[in-house]
Amino acid sequence: MLITFLLTSVMAFASPPPPKMEVTHIGGPTALVEIDGYRILTDPTFDDGPKEYPINSVTSLKKTNSPSVKSDDLGQIDLVLLSHDEHADNLDEKGRAYLKKVTEVFTTASGAKRLGGNAVGFKPWESKIIKTKNKKTFKITAVPARHGPVGIEPMAGDVVGFVITSQDSAIDLLYVTGDTVWYEGTKEVTKRFKPLAVLAFAGGAKPLPIPVRVTMDANEILEFANALPSSVIIPIHQDGWAHFKESKTDIEQVFATFKLEKRLLSLTPGLKAEVPFVQKKK
Repeated sequence: MLITFLLTSVMAFASPPPPKMEVTHIGGPTALVEIDGYRILTDPTFDDGPKEYPINSVTSLKKTNSPSVKSDDLGQIDLVLLSHDEHADNLDEKGRAYLKKVTEVFTTASGAKRLGGNAVGFKPWESKIIKTKNKKTFKITAVPARHGPVGIEPMAGDVVGFVITSQDSAIDLLYVTGDTVWYEGTKEVTKRFKPLAVLAFAGGAKPLPIPVRVTMDANEILEFANALPSSVIIPIHQDGWAHFKESKTDIEQVFATFKLEKRLLSLTPGLKAEVPFVQKKK
């Protein structure tokens, strides 16, 4: 009787399990994240491809594919997490129009000023509490991101990532990296948070006519896997645009070579996937 009582007491005070989390890759940096019915969209890009977006008189961004899900077919979106608004491969024309349909858009402080309306600007480490319709509570924390090598900020603009934490279960659920490279800022994120999953913007993008890489390559995705050994790694933003230099297949091969394939959730555009939890080694 005593043992039963003690077990019951421990269970009563134990933390609740993490909520169900599902991800649908729509294309490029655009993914639908559903957490216990709360629906979050990352970096909306809904233009049909092929399409070209001039950057300057020398180069342009070239979209090669159409989205796997049309914006009209998404249903109600509760929140958009927008890493930055200045590049068409993160916010294209239809994506920009779509922002008006959602309640709130979380983005950079400078981006919120440009977008106006429902956009809320964040600086790194600022956070906001979200209460959902089904009485769940999430904390959204803005985290550092850098869109290329040191000194690129005046050219690339501000970028921000986000960490979603369940206040009910005290668990970091998801880290959305945004367009970034692996550097001191992202390393600090992995020290402060231990998310169940990382939505990693990958692709090794090189959009400029000089040899500068502005998003993570496979080596840097491996850095995340090493820094967060209990996180599922979910690469996106590695297809649909001509300036990506590493594909979904490249990432899969790299993780298989390092015997980390069980840590990787490789998405098929348009198909919903439930995020598995990595079991910690005893």
